[in-house]
Parts: sequence; structure tokens; C-alpha cells
Amino acid sequence: AWRTFCNPRGEIDRTEEHKAGFQAVLAARLRDTYLRYPADTSLAELIEELRSTSRPFDTLWRRPKTVSAYENRAVFRHPDGGDITLDGTLLEVPGDDLMAVVLTAAPDSTDAARLVEVVRASGGPAVVRVGQTGPG
Repeated sequence: AWRTFCNPRGEIDRTEEHKAGFQAVLAARLRDTYLRYPADTSLAELIEELRSTSRPFDTLWRRPKTVSAYENRAVFRHPDGGDITLDGTLLEVPGDDLMAVVLTAAPDSTDAARLVEVVRASGGPAVVRVGQTGPG
């Protein structure tokens, strides 16, 4: 949330609609978390910093939007100059505070091929699709 509202990364680009949706989700999730943990001083400090340094966050905080689902699209600018468009979906673990954003490229697209190249070049762990063995 801090990076999104106070120090946006230049290597991630969203349309205005997707940017507004992403910001609304972050603010709503922080509000929900704050209501569950009102005594968490670190969380309160983060929210105060966001409200004092980011007008968009303060507006969303004062007039929260109901967010029931998260689906978003962003263009990630890789350092080698190639862009990758990915769709993000927020997954929540029921009964837990854990959430994860899963980023995917459209199947059989140039973005999917580019993502495979980037993952392989990184030397990091392979991407594995559920129900499929080996790299995705």
C-alpha cells in the first residue's frame, strides 16, 4: 500500500480504471484490517502516513468503496525493455488473514511466452500450474 500510494514503481503501469480499482482494494483491505486490529500501532502509523502523504488514499479512507472481488490488469516493464501484461486475482484463505495475488498471462499469448522467458532467465523456481507437472 505504501509503495502504491507514496512511491509508485515505474515498472508497473495500469490504466486509470485499473489503477483506481487497485487503490480501492488496498484501502478497503487496510480498513478491514484496521477494524480487526485497532490496537496495532504499526498499522495505525502506516495508515496515518498514507492519509497525510497521499490525497487519493485519504479520500478512499474517508469515503470507502465496497470491494467484493479483485481482478486487475497491469503491464510490467522488465529491465531488459520487454513489457508483460498480466491479470491479477486476489485470493483469500477463509478463516485466516492470508491473501495472495495470483498473476497470470492469457494462455498461448505473447505475454505468456514472455513470462516463461523471464522466469527461466531469473533462475528462480519454476512456475507450476495446478494439475500439471513441471514448469508452466
